[in-house]
Amino acid sequence: MQNHETLHPFLAALFRSQSVQHWLGLLRKAGIPCGQVRTVAQALEDPQLQARDMILDLDHPKAGRVRVTGTPIKLSEVESIKATAPPTHGQHNREVFCGLLGLPAAELESLRSEGVI
Repeated sequence: MQNHETLHPFLAALFRSQSVQHWLGLLRKAGIPCGQVRTVAQALEDPQLQARDMILDLDHPKAGRVRVTGTPIKLSEVESIKATAPPTHGQHNREVFCGLLGLPAAELESLRSEGVI
């Protein structure tokens, strides 16, 4: 850290003088563990993510085509959960209020018409 102000501009210029692949090759040849720091866009295009269904393109009723992350848990003996697009606002109100909370359907409609939900 003592020489950071002097070294940083020098090293930054040096590293910009060659490609990422050039520097990775030199470091790996020297036995130095290293890897590319990628942008989010670059990381999302990784073939391994695609092969493991970690990035999915789904149809959303209002937003159109959306990209979402897949489940990281993959079990060979268990059927995968089918990914769905994010819910729309209030899409699951009936299931939550009536199904889980036991609210009568008429009361749910009353709350909806009054603008509460």
